[in-house]
Amino acid sequence: MTGRIQIDRFAVENFRAIQQCDVELSPVTFFIGPNASGKTSYVDALMFVQQALRESLEQAIDSRGGKFSILHHTIVFPARSRFTLNISSSTGETCRYSLTLRFDDAHSFAVDREECCIKTLNGEQHHYLVANATVTGSAAIFPSVSADRIFLSNASGLPEFRPLYDFLAHTAFCEPVAPWIHQLNHAQNWRLRKMDPTQEEAGLGPRFRQLGSNQPEQLEIIQQYLRMIAPPFERIEVVQSEGLSFLFFVEQFPSGDPVRFYLSQAAAGLVNAADILLELFDLSSASPVVIEEPEALLHPGAIHVMRDAFLEASKIRQVLVTTHSPDLLDDDSVPADWIRTVYRDETGTHIQVLDDGTKSVIRDHLYTPGQLLRQGGLITTP
Repeated sequence: MTGRIQIDRFAVENFRAIQQCDVELSPVTFFIGPNASGKTSYVDALMFVQQALRESLEQAIDSRGGKFSILHHTIVFPARSRFTLNISSSTGETCRYSLTLRFDDAHSFAVDREECCIKTLNGEQHHYLVANATVTGSAAIFPSVSADRIFLSNASGLPEFRPLYDFLAHTAFCEPVAPWIHQLNHAQNWRLRKMDPTQEEAGLGPRFRQLGSNQPEQLEIIQQYLRMIAPPFERIEVVQSEGLSFLFFVEQFPSGDPVRFYLSQAAAGLVNAADILLELFDLSSASPVVIEEPEALLHPGAIHVMRDAFLEASKIRQVLVTTHSPDLLDDDSVPADWIRTVYRDETGTHIQVLDDGTKSVIRDHLYTPGQLLRQGGLITTP
């Protein structure tokens, strides 16, 4: 698939707080709802697919606490979880991908059914179906099927299915993280590299170093946003020492020399904003970016800058945002069609588009979405 790619629809069944949700997605989608309504469950379903592709189903399940933590209550075995995605590109290509997992008991899981159909610009169709531990489809030769792995990981060795794998497997996730967590990850990476010098360097430092080397214009876009979010920020510096990349945030005051703050010394809001902006504007990936509560570590006066970044970045990749912030939505530039309200009742999580009356109020500029959220107008209750 070529051009700008996005998920047009993502349906989830029997996953965490969700019994069944079928949601149309936009270039930027804002999920609005109270705590424990299921916003995180929905976006985590996408990250579950991502982790299962990049690592394994077992790791994706275990990292969430096991089968009893990912299946919707009340659990009766055998149980099934299903994930269905409709994907399109700006060049006209389309894809439908569906994955069903089966849990026979508390100790076993398997891919029950997996189906993929890609339509290219010239009308060709590439497809496969995995059922009963066998695969059929359009390719002359398919790799082998493994019941405990998603077949798309194996099919990514075929050129017709590789773009879909790359798109889903590189979905990015950002959540509010204190600077010391980044520092801890940096220290752990240093210890791993001491034991194994071939270990790949990880963290914000090497990523910003690579961005500055390969995409200097994108680094400057990020720095421009950071200057608006957290003045007197001036620039990002990355210093290499002993095979590691050390990230510094440089501040410039009119009355003195520049002051360099190491990652663990920098303000939490500045570090969190830099992390989000890096995911948004790094052109090495066209995959979606999932952002949890971007307002958590930002001053309300700066959140509008982050909103502008979401809108600009959506020209490159899809942005999915969970939020409680009226300030994030307090602008006419946020279309009513980009907002989804989330609530939960005894049957599980429900995700809905705004009703026609609310859409009309926003489109007629009577209220911004943020003003409606402050008044409780965007909160749906059972």
